[in-house]
Amino acid sequence: MTTPAITKVLYCYGELNETILGYEREGRLKFFVACYNDATKDPYSYLLVDMHPQTPDNMRLKTYIYPSENTITYVPK
Repeated sequence: MTTPAITKVLYCYGELNETILGYEREGRLKFFVACYNDATKDPYSYLLVDMHPQTPDNMRLKTYIYPSENTITYVPK
C-alpha cells in the first residue's frame, strides 16, 4: 500500500463557523461568500482561510497556493 506524499501542511486556527461569524460581524460576509464562490467554482478547488494571528488581514483568503499554480489572494476593496 502506498500513501501520497504530503508536501504542504495547512493549519486552520479556528472553526469555519467562527471565521464566517467574524466576517459577518465586520460587515464583510458578502466579500467572504463571493471569494468562496469564486475559488470553489471548479471541481476539487478550494479556498484557504489563513487564521494565524500574525497573518495580515489582506492575506487571509487564498487559492491556488501550490508552486505549480499562480496564487490568487482575495483582497477587500
